[in-house]
Amino acid sequence: MDNGNAPEQIFKKFGHRDWKWISGSEVAIARWVRFKCAFGCPSYGCGACPPNVPELDACRELFREYGRIAVLRFEHAAGGAEQSRAWAAEVNRGLVDLERALFRAGHYRALALFIECCRLCESCAATRAGCADKAAARPSPEALGVDVFATVRTAGYPIQTLADFTDTMNRYAFLLVD
Repeated sequence: MDNGNAPEQIFKKFGHRDWKWISGSEVAIARWVRFKCAFGCPSYGCGACPPNVPELDACRELFREYGRIAVLRFEHAAGGAEQSRAWAAEVNRGLVDLERALFRAGHYRALALFIECCRLCESCAATRAGCADKAAARPSPEALGVDVFATVRTAGYPIQTLADFTDTMNRYAFLLVD
């Protein structure tokens, strides 16, 4: 592949300037993350969320298959929960386009993991089979059991819990490349 097809060049074309590479072995998978999904997340049961995703062992295997995973950082100061959700949906749509561009550039294994639950549709189906946009729906890292806090800290990124939606937040998407 020529340099114009390098993932870094494609990231820049899409306006991404803040990312770091990690390997699949650096992704922390933990069972407690799934429990937080099941007991505490209002999106639990949606099409790209648990229990509609593979079991943790399959997720661990998936990450181990990748030597390069881009952790993309997004900083956002939302004015409230609804504005944060709309922003996340926009970021997630852009990630689908970025994944598609990587695929077309020859990175056929590219797979985006959203900054949070899918949110591409106004209302979400309760099953993967009922998903209105199966071609674009993607899980979040948390849906696959990723301890995002531990993983991004390993990559050297800042992350912390926030008091409310008005605080500036660091959100992270994972782009599995090869």
